[in-house]
Amino acid sequence: TYSSSAWQVINQLQVSGSDVWDDYAYRKNGLTKTTTDANASVSMTIPSDAWQFNFVYRSDSQGGNRTVTISQGNGLVEAWNGSAWVEANGFVFSSLEPSATATKGNTTYQKRLKMRCKNKASGGINSIGQTKTITISKGNDATRFNVVGFEWSPREFMLTVVNSARGSHQWGMSGYDLANYQDNDIWQFKPDLLLAEIS
Repeated sequence: TYSSSAWQVINQLQVSGSDVWDDYAYRKNGLTKTTTDANASVSMTIPSDAWQFNFVYRSDSQGGNRTVTISQGNGLVEAWNGSAWVEANGFVFSSLEPSATATKGNTTYQKRLKMRCKNKASGGINSIGQTKTITISKGNDATRFNVVGFEWSPREFMLTVVNSARGSHQWGMSGYDLANYQDNDIWQFKPDLLLAEIS
């Protein structure tokens, strides 16, 4: 459920006739729902059998802080803050993409806020068997809120396949070089396995 904000569904954001994201639509079909309206939000019911539950979004240079709310309160869902599992209700994360560099673009498509509804440790949370309502919201500001969607699994772990291909790009052979985007297209996902086609 999306807030009644001025949402657009696009694969390339344009401002004043210029492309904003450097993964141009003709190279990468990064379908995204976006708004800059204040207090925009997206909500979903977490299924009762969900163990893993992830919010999938796009970061960019006009992103900002996002807040997670679990309507049923604390002790039901945990979020991964990059180094530890923490309480998801009230958790704040950033969708701001730092400035582009020689090996990183200005946006990351399909970034994930990883969450879970069960912690196998002694005394850990376990809300499997109970539905929860999650809301991801932005503040009263004009930052860009980019939503891709949600994903979930009844299993402890999920296999995520990230296609880092960009049309017309090569590896180390031209100005259209995949190496220019390796940090946010590949390494930020911390892959366990890389499959590469060097054609």
